Amino acid sequence: MKNFNKFQHLAATQLVTLALLTSCSKDEKTSEFPPINAPDIGLFDVASDSAHEDAPPFTEQPEVWTVLLAADAPTAIGWTADDLQSYLSAMGLQASQQQASGPISCEPGHGRVVLMGDGLGETTFAMAEPTDQSFRIRETRCKNGVLVELHGGGLLGRQYAAYEWLHYLGVRFFHPEQEFVPPSPRWHDKVLERELTPAFRYRSASAHLTHPLEIGDALILNDPEYAGDARRYVDWQIKNLASVGHEGLFGGESTEHGLVRGLPRQAGFELHNQQQGQAGLINPDDERTEEVQMAEAIDALMGDEPARHPKIVDFTFNPSEFTEIDDRDAVRQLSFIADYFAEHYPDTIVTTINHTTAGPPTEHYKVRYYDLSKFAPSNLGVRVHTVMFYDLFRPAPVYGNTDFNHLFDFMEEEHEKRRIWFFPEAAWWLTFDIAIPMYLPITIEARHRDIQGIAHMLAGKLDGHRTFGTGHEWGYWQNEYCPFRMTVDLDYSYANCLEDIAWPSGPAAPELLAVLEDAISFQERDLIYGEIIAYLVGSDPETEIAASVGITFHPLPPSPREILRWSLEQVEAWESTILPALMGMDTDYTELNRRLRAVRSQVPAAGLPWFAEILDGLEATGLRARHAHQAFGAVVAFRRYQLTFDTEAELLTRQLLDAAEATTTQVIRVVRRRELAYRYKPLDRAIAGGEHGTEDDNWTVYRYRYLNRTHHGYYYKRTNDLVREALEGAAVAVDLPNVLVGPDQPMALTITDATLIDPIVDFGDGTIAPGTTFSHLYTTPASYLIQVTATGDDEPFEFSTRAARVQTRYTTAFSGRITAPSGTSLIEPAMPAISLGFLDDATIALGFSAEENGYVRPGYWTPVPATPGTVLETAPSRIVIPIVNRAQAEAMTSIVVEQGVIRLDAAPPTKLHLTGNLSTSAVISALVAIGGFNETGARALVAQTLGFTPDTLPNYVPFEAEYAIQPQAQD
Repeated sequence: MKNFNKFQHLAATQLVTLALLTSCSKDEKTSEFPPINAPDIGLFDVASDSAHEDAPPFTEQPEVWTVLLAADAPTAIGWTADDLQSYLSAMGLQASQQQASGPISCEPGHGRVVLMGDGLGETTFAMAEPTDQSFRIRETRCKNGVLVELHGGGLLGRQYAAYEWLHYLGVRFFHPEQEFVPPSPRWHDKVLERELTPAFRYRSASAHLTHPLEIGDALILNDPEYAGDARRYVDWQIKNLASVGHEGLFGGESTEHGLVRGLPRQAGFELHNQQQGQAGLINPDDERTEEVQMAEAIDALMGDEPARHPKIVDFTFNPSEFTEIDDRDAVRQLSFIADYFAEHYPDTIVTTINHTTAGPPTEHYKVRYYDLSKFAPSNLGVRVHTVMFYDLFRPAPVYGNTDFNHLFDFMEEEHEKRRIWFFPEAAWWLTFDIAIPMYLPITIEARHRDIQGIAHMLAGKLDGHRTFGTGHEWGYWQNEYCPFRMTVDLDYSYANCLEDIAWPSGPAAPELLAVLEDAISFQERDLIYGEIIAYLVGSDPETEIAASVGITFHPLPPSPREILRWSLEQVEAWESTILPALMGMDTDYTELNRRLRAVRSQVPAAGLPWFAEILDGLEATGLRARHAHQAFGAVVAFRRYQLTFDTEAELLTRQLLDAAEATTTQVIRVVRRRELAYRYKPLDRAIAGGEHGTEDDNWTVYRYRYLNRTHHGYYYKRTNDLVREALEGAAVAVDLPNVLVGPDQPMALTITDATLIDPIVDFGDGTIAPGTTFSHLYTTPASYLIQVTATGDDEPFEFSTRAARVQTRYTTAFSGRITAPSGTSLIEPAMPAISLGFLDDATIALGFSAEENGYVRPGYWTPVPATPGTVLETAPSRIVIPIVNRAQAEAMTSIVVEQGVIRLDAAPPTKLHLTGNLSTSAVISALVAIGGFNETGARALVAQTLGFTPDTLPNYVPFEAEYAIQPQAQD
């Protein structure tokens, strides 16, 4: 694996050092702003003095400028000329525009910038083989005058030259809705000569519009009120030297705005995907063959006019991120599509996805499902997709992986055979990064590490880099802006991009740059190599349900209820590892914020928006660590109190929970401050949906906008609520770990609230006793009503629940295996343990457990009729089976089996069999509850998984499951 180890082991600070080692000394010219990333550090070539001996340095920079272009220049060049004039004027110069022809010379005392081409001068390059994207900036000086020639190999290259020259002057195209324009240009003593062909030919950032982003109002809903937003979004891509982007907006002049600027037509389709509201192309209920469906869909997508055929078509071949079809069918479909394009549309680039999701080798091809594209014809390109801030080389414990090394290996193996595009993320959204919110400049460093690590593949067929984008606020525009520039020029490092970002902060820029570098170092330590990421990310019921069925998007923390089952050793381990790491992160970010606040007064007014955004982001990130050690620390402290009766731990519990509430208030204050600076208006386009995230009727499956939960502090408040519920439950509830017991198995009961006065327990068998801790043995099989009475806070306290003592108790642990219907393996990891036994000859106590030991909590058992004359068999009945999160020992949702029967095999029993009719609507509801599916998509996925079509999916399908009886659990 060429170059792999080098990038795996370089620390972030080492990469910064490497990036700056070749930097020359900075220009000493005084300015309100520090030197930018221009000739000094190799981003621009500057002509030697010997090459321009007659080019005098400026004594006065020209104040009057003319932008010159040919009379018949393309529309896009006209727009570029308008931009040049506008930016020069915004920097305090007198700028005008005129059409010209013939050679243009340098005029003393005057500035001229010439968009070469269309008969206006001759486009020339020193390089041997310029492409349509190659650009050249050539400067000539004459007695306080300057002539700037902007050359391009094609339409895109001509525009790049103009915007790169503006970048050289200090303009920064940071955000589609807000750019940095210095009050005066940044001139340099040396004469500028810059020539470059972008390293990656296809460079883009995609707004992921299955997520409810602000720009979707324009690009999806076609709301004319936001036409300007959409146009500026396309222009922002061109200004940052993208070569692929949105081709058009809506009707009228904007229909082909991107195409006019030189961006290629694009199209795409989903073969099977039903996730996030998508609809698969192949319809199993269609009478046409799959091949006919695919061919006709491709033809319709391409259209009848060859001149308007999409240049790029991409597609997916998975039903969802975590489900697959038969690998033989997948390869057959991939091959058909590749061959069809090769025969009918050979000039179109066609690519499919290699998603990051881990998985076992497929049955026939013996590779990970998403690697199946390697068996397709070589004209099929592959977009290799990583997620979140992680890179290809360091740990990445997400989507079932430990790292993304396998994706690097795939690229290494395939890049000489087929087109490869690298497809990382700027933000994952949902329960991660931007929505928390956390500001993660480690993402910029990770993208640099990726680009440098795969750069040698550019000699093969690697030629594309696409950034998956989900929003631009909270500094996440940086994660798209920097890769744009890093994929144009491989000498432009992430350290250079940090300097770009810091440059508007004027005299405060050096300290801001140092803070950013320290933040990246801290995030490498804490988030990539540390153990605390689970406590910093968010969680919601959908993510937890998904985890319960084996779909693990990212690490999750232990639930508060799980912590309340910890041993003293687990408590001490958390206190000695996780707690100090979280507190250390809190301290580190407090210091970063102190350093930035100390220099804030030095930031020029024009730079404050960018400085303040970073300051708010770092403060919010530090508060996330603070809240984690407070909220989870409260539960751990209470668990210590339960185990040791340490009254100081009980007092600490209340203090930490109060502190967590205060931190929640503080972070919401930071969010409100940042919302005042959100760029897209009105604010509801980012935060709509209401407090419960159910009120926004947008184009996605989500009923809330992407920063709705950020606005409401959801990931703070939910943790607070879960902690408080767990503590209140532990404090006032009666702890009955198992209410279904066998002979000689005592019923354990503990009253954990020390404030209850004179508790009395009635076990329902005539035993009534005072006390707080019991181990009661029932002598006769039966159902018993347990009641607890006491006085608490001068009010009567009452608790009651039913318990069962069975003749013989059988339990299964987590041994359940679903044998029918086929394709239900997704449910299997979330099937509960079962405990059961006869109450009498006619009645069976049936209990379900979310714990390996089969302990049945109150409310999770029910009496059911028995079938006479059997070892143990229930009469047919409706059985509601909880779907459990085994890691957190909690029931999350349920499935329904009608006419369900549970039976044991011959005595002594070794197997338990569960049969009946599975309600498919209940499975669909459970899938929707997991999140990311609407009912139509969930139905299609369930139908496909069970071997039906959406139209033929029955209401019920035969269901069979088998468990192993645990010999040690028979009582």
